Amino acid sequence: GTSEAGALKATAHTDAGYASMGAGQYEAALESFGKALELLEPADAGFERAAMGEVDALIQINACEGQVRYLHLAGNHPQLAQPGDFESVARKLTHSEEPWKAVFCPFSTAEKC
Repeated sequence: GTSEAGALKATAHTDAGYASMGAGQYEAALESFGKALELLEPADAGFERAAMGEVDALIQINACEGQVRYLHLAGNHPQLAQPGDFESVARKLTHSEEPWKAVFCPFSTAEKC
């Protein structure tokens, strides 16, 4: 697992990511979540929170990329494939700037999924 110092840094990056999300700064949020995930292992306590934050930020930037990222995460990390998480992602996709992109994404990016 991640060292205690690494976990604290990851938590700080994740917290910064959610603060950026709240301020509508999705690119900054994505960067913060990425930094957190670089420090975490999938079994670490903060991994799911940072990974789902990354998905949320991507949905705001590009709904299709957010959907593809979630599907990759859910496929590689079954703990992220819980019904509540799936419903949350689906709800965010339908409220994104261009929800139609998420609907047609699987057909246009099947090779990524």
